Amino acid sequence: MIQPTRFEQGQKILLAGLRQYHLFSSVQQTIPQQWQQFRQQYSQLLSRRARSFGATCMADDNGFEYMSAVEVDNFEQLAPDTGRMIIKPQYYAVFRHQGDIATIGQTWQQIHQWIATSDYQHEHAPCFELYDERYNAKTGFGLVEIWIAIKQP
Repeated sequence: MIQPTRFEQGQKILLAGLRQYHLFSSVQQTIPQQWQQFRQQYSQLLSRRARSFGATCMADDNGFEYMSAVEVDNFEQLAPDTGRMIIKPQYYAVFRHQGDIATIGQTWQQIHQWIATSDYQHEHAPCFELYDERYNAKTGFGLVEIWIAIKQP
């Protein structure tokens, strides 16, 4: 079973990018499409940042909202239709996904199993995937960290 690589107190992060709702039944197709659209629409934001984020929030029985984003210093210069999200300081369990990005859904499933059997509870706060220099967006391979908001025990 997957285990966290570490626990960490996260800092406030301002994210800007593309927000979309995804059904659980079609997420394997729709999230890659969202990333492609994000790269096309927000290439200028991406070119100035070394890290990008895939943040999740507002889940219901059918799906969840996902944001393809980059960290920004403020929201002042953003176009009105640019999605925004504030990640507040939060305690996280940090997991690693290594390899092909197409299999990240399996890592998420293992994380949900870990939460269900651990002494930790999921906090009602955004969770995110961190894509930095260890991930190659052109090949879809590399290391991605998955930060899961949890309540401290």
